[in-house]
Amino acid sequence: MPTASKASRRYDLAGAVLAFMMAHPYCFYCRAGRHYYSDAFRRFILDLLEQYIDLDLDDFAEALQVPLDTLKELIDSDTGNVEPGELAPAQELSSSTGS
Repeated sequence: MPTASKASRRYDLAGAVLAFMMAHPYCFYCRAGRHYYSDAFRRFILDLLEQYIDLDLDDFAEALQVPLDTLKELIDSDTGNVEPGELAPAQELSSSTGS
């Protein structure tokens, strides 16, 4: 069975994130120009990272529409210790995905 292309994997990843956000409408919000992610969304991202290990972090972040620096901080921060319902700030998302 041939391996899925990188574009196909990114498309699947973006679809998984959209499905999660639709099922959990308050997992992400913006206030005063800052973006916030729920602990459940952060854990979901880490789970996805394990499933999409074949994508490099740049592609993974772009498919998620999460800044690369924010993704790296998430990976480094051991979010398993975040209390349920706690929201932690993330960097502001840029309007372009090409940077």
